[in-house]
Amino acid sequence: MRIGTAVIWGVCFVGYLSHAGEPKGQPDFSRSVVRIVSIYQERDYLQPWQRNPQEYRSGSGCILSRRRILTNAHVVSDAIFTRVLKSGEGIGYRAKVLYVAHDCDLAMLTVEDERFWKNTEPLTLGKMPKISDHVAAYGFPIGGDKLSVTNGIVSRIEFQEYINSNMKLLAVQIDAALNAGNSGGPVMKDGRIVGIGFQGISAEVADNIGYMIPPPIVDRFLRDLEDGAYNGVPSLSIRWQAMENPTMQTYYNMGGRTGVLVTGVSYDGTLDGHVHVGDVLLSVDGHKIDNDGMIPFNGSDRICFEQVAAQKQINVGIDLEVLRSGNVLAMKCLLRPHAPLVPSFSHESTYYIAGGLIFLPLTRRYVRNLLADEKSCAPALEEMLQYMQSGLPSQKRRQVVVLANVLPDDVNFGYQDIRNAVVAKIDGQPVRDLEHLVNALNDRGRAYHLIELSQGQQIILGAQTCGNETGRIITDFGIPATCSDDLKAVVALKRK
Repeated sequence: MRIGTAVIWGVCFVGYLSHAGEPKGQPDFSRSVVRIVSIYQERDYLQPWQRNPQEYRSGSGCILSRRRILTNAHVVSDAIFTRVLKSGEGIGYRAKVLYVAHDCDLAMLTVEDERFWKNTEPLTLGKMPKISDHVAAYGFPIGGDKLSVTNGIVSRIEFQEYINSNMKLLAVQIDAALNAGNSGGPVMKDGRIVGIGFQGISAEVADNIGYMIPPPIVDRFLRDLEDGAYNGVPSLSIRWQAMENPTMQTYYNMGGRTGVLVTGVSYDGTLDGHVHVGDVLLSVDGHKIDNDGMIPFNGSDRICFEQVAAQKQINVGIDLEVLRSGNVLAMKCLLRPHAPLVPSFSHESTYYIAGGLIFLPLTRRYVRNLLADEKSCAPALEEMLQYMQSGLPSQKRRQVVVLANVLPDDVNFGYQDIRNAVVAKIDGQPVRDLEHLVNALNDRGRAYHLIELSQGQQIILGAQTCGNETGRIITDFGIPATCSDDLKAVVALKRK
């Protein structure tokens, strides 16, 4: 079983360095495109206090003004050591990762060694390409030592799932071959960057289909960094349904208008408190929404209305028109970060251990690990996938909490075979998030704690015994702390 679009893969090469030959008759961007090699350690998302063994990957990058190097987030994600190499040179230079934007799969690096910047030429960002435009992809894919160039045309512009984050953002499909190692390399037209190569479709399914991150997403990322911090891609954070059915249009008193039906609103998201389930969203920032959810874009193209929000910055206003009970309402909302129930691109290591029970927030990476481990037992996997694919946070449930595993001990004897289960209630109360669970388990005023799992099992722990024995249990198993750093303040405050 796989998550998302099964045939799409990131075009970063993992395992050994990648190269390719350079065709003749192409503009020379050898002073503008670099190879990036990183040593990285991913977190073990089933045992988040530790990391997996070191691996290395290579990708490409392009030089921008002000001594910056642009690449993909997945090229340098979890990197502990990164080097860049210029075309035609054998020497590598240590790079510093400045910003990593997992949501839009972009990252910014720099090199502090002055020698690196000699004879380099920064590139500039161009305009959004159009269908049938000729482009050329530059980078260092597998196959040789020199800068590679592959030619192609723009074949499709659409909202596409970015596999690094599972967010849907604007993407451009090209038929220029993007192979392992091309990740982060520029796609050029008329001497300017019109895209950053980042993922492709497996050759087992289709030939020469790659995707690039287009100028509007790159420009949004660069503008986001101007204040010295990366705040993220905003989102309307709603679920919606197309309204192409005439009977549905009549039922909702559309009166010849067009729009989409709001079927879910994320708690604490952009439209929380403004838009209700059952409203019809008519327009976004003056763009009328068609009944299929599309708006005009880039001349003759059409694109999903959600990309209007995705090109803006956090805390910037967005204008909406909503049809509610036959009345058209105009409203202005401040854009907030993407707010899924199951985080798409969490690289954190949040966990809490009580009486040998290991609790984590559910993340997509956690589910990926379960799917990759054929020996894992996860009766609640189908439920987790449902939360991941269509769940929205609510006031009652802001996070899905999982009992990942049990460290066997006398304190938890009888529960040692329970793992990968969704926690439904703690002491009779629905679990809002991991912090709520931590607060409840640190309530020493109770004799027992009752933990109810979504599959019907119950776990009962003695409150005092659980609290007193946890330290010994984690010492026996060589675990450094009972909780991750982000929860230590919560635990300390509750125990005062």
